[in-house]
Amino acid sequence: MIKKHTIGVVIPCYQVAQNVVSVIEGIPKYVDAIIAVNDASIDDTGQMLEELRCERLTVLLHNKNRGVGAAMATGYRHAFREGIEIVV
Repeated sequence: MIKKHTIGVVIPCYQVAQNVVSVIEGIPKYVDAIIAVNDASIDDTGQMLEELRCERLTVLLHNKNRGVGAAMATGYRHAFREGIEIVV
C-alpha cells in the first residue's frame, strides 16, 4: 500500500516455469496483491504457482491458451472486482 491506495500486479504466465518463482519473489512488499494468470501452460508453470507460499498471490487459470492480452484482461478484471485501486 502506498499513500493508502492498494496496489496489484498482474503477471501473464505461459511456459515460464523456470522464472515464475523468482519473478514473484522479487515483487516489492508494498504491492498488496499479485495476480498470476496461467494461460494454459503445458510446462510446470501451474505446479510452480500452486506450490508457492505467498499470501499476496492469487492464481487464475485459462483452460485454453488465449494470449497475453487476454491473460492481462483476466487479471485486471479480477483486480477490479477485488477493489484494488492501482494495477500494473
